[in-house]
Amino acid sequence: MKRATKIFLLILLFFAAALVVGKFLLGEKEIEVRVARAERGDVEEIVVNSRAGTVKSRRRASLSPEYGGRVVEVSVKEGDRVRAGQLLLSLDDTELRQELRLREAERERAVADRNRFQAGFEQAVRDETRTRRLVNEGVLPVERLEKAETARAEAEAALAAAERSVKKAEAALRAARIRLEKTSLRAPFDAVVAEIETERGEYISPSPPGLLIPPVIDLFDPEALYVSAPLDEADRDRVRVGLPARVTFDALQGHRFHGTVARVAPYIEDREEQNRTFEVEIEFETALPAEVTGSTADVEIIVGKSKDVLRLPASAVTEQNTVLVLENGRLVEHKVTVGKRNWEFVEVREGISEGEVVVTNLDDAEVKAGRRARAVEYEE
Repeated sequence: MKRATKIFLLILLFFAAALVVGKFLLGEKEIEVRVARAERGDVEEIVVNSRAGTVKSRRRASLSPEYGGRVVEVSVKEGDRVRAGQLLLSLDDTELRQELRLREAERERAVADRNRFQAGFEQAVRDETRTRRLVNEGVLPVERLEKAETARAEAEAALAAAERSVKKAEAALRAARIRLEKTSLRAPFDAVVAEIETERGEYISPSPPGLLIPPVIDLFDPEALYVSAPLDEADRDRVRVGLPARVTFDALQGHRFHGTVARVAPYIEDREEQNRTFEVEIEFETALPAEVTGSTADVEIIVGKSKDVLRLPASAVTEQNTVLVLENGRLVEHKVTVGKRNWEFVEVREGISEGEVVVTNLDDAEVKAGRRARAVEYEE
């Protein structure tokens, strides 16, 4: 064998040996891991919404006046709390007030006529009574009684017509008052003003017969807020009315509210072919802040709970239900039997003992069974 060939082979052997030794040394390199101890505690089994829920109010009204007209006053602003019957908006009522005065005058004339005919009828009744007595006494002829009876009947008919005129005038007056009242928009219940779509000086156009004028003020009752949220159809049999729930809102970061499932939809929504859901409604122990109305909500419904059981952080358990236990400086894989689980904890029924230390940063590529390791951080 030539000298150059021998040298080349020696170099290859050297690098191969270096590679083997380097790999061995690398495999024995101690890695740092985050760990937690298997401890006893409670584990809740929860169901969460598949898409964002929404805060709604059971009493909400989008209001518009029944007649068109020029807006002369907007008495509230967005965010105001209003009481039932409080004035929200006024339209120009000049013409309707003129009509009201006209109807009042017509009623006064009708009443005056009725009073005059009432007096005439009463007089006719007295004349008839006196004439009948005198005829019976033979003082007056029978023809005079017939005339008195006819006069009384005519006075009675005139009075009846006057009474009808009074009723007609009063009805017209009531209608004028109602039309005048409808130029004022008032709150139908205690509420918060959510939105105003008009301003002073604007003209609200009347709508064709049978159609409503588009809403100009939106109100909601802050004491009747609830959350409506879609859940995956696979969880339908696990959810029922009365289960406790926790809700968080994007509009109130860091706050969690406790409620109860008040309604479970009796059907599955099929509008989205690949994501079928059913709706639940959550009501709350205490009233929600009004500012969360309309905001998105995340719902956790507690469908079961195991108390005082051995548990691990969810990050320590793989999808195959295995854990890495730190034993004498090395990572050892254990197969575990699990029970209830959620985003935070997993109930462990078999496979490890209380107090054992397990790895929680399983997403690290270097963390695997057999590696030498030391704990650098304990999770609570």
